[in-house]
Amino acid sequence: MRRSPLAAGLAVAAMLVGGTASYAGLSSRPGSIAPEEVGVLACHVAWDARTRSPVLDRSQGSGCAGVTSAWVDDRGRITVRHAYNPVISIVVTPDEAAAGRGLTAGASGGGPRTMLTVSDARVGRRLHLHTARDADRVGSGSGWWLVITQDAR
Repeated sequence: MRRSPLAAGLAVAAMLVGGTASYAGLSSRPGSIAPEEVGVLACHVAWDARTRSPVLDRSQGSGCAGVTSAWVDDRGRITVRHAYNPVISIVVTPDEAAAGRGLTAGASGGGPRTMLTVSDARVGRRLHLHTARDADRVGSGSGWWLVITQDAR
């Protein structure tokens, strides 16, 4: 049986809503948050091809207030340490250079660290950035925009 993309999307949305509702039932926090109780952190995490490591772009307009460090962990993911905890949501978007190279990243976290798993569409797999071969695939000038929202109550 072949499912339409819309049906698949609705199924995923239903699972997410169910998971969120289940978590909300276990949480001691109320189900709604006023806008003044939400903090937003935005940062451009750039890739330094020479050192094969992530760099926090602190140039004007790039933000990064609240982000303290970034490194490649022992699983080959970019790990970012930040002040926001607990995290409500994480959005990661490739910049123009990364998108042009077919690089995407998925974020995971929830506490004061967010891990970015980078994938390369050209080779059809995730990259292990602690290896020179995969780190070199990222190339100079690539990066990702990271936006984290926090329950600031």
